Amino acid sequence: MAKKMSSLVRKILSEVGRNEMLSWGYRIEK
Repeated sequence: MAKKMSSLVRKILSEVGRNEMLSWGYRIEK
């Protein structure tokens, strides 16, 4: 159960992290 949750959280974090990095990179470029 915990293992499944951690994998799900990691998947969500990786998706969010990618979007965050893109938005941050865009903001830094400006």
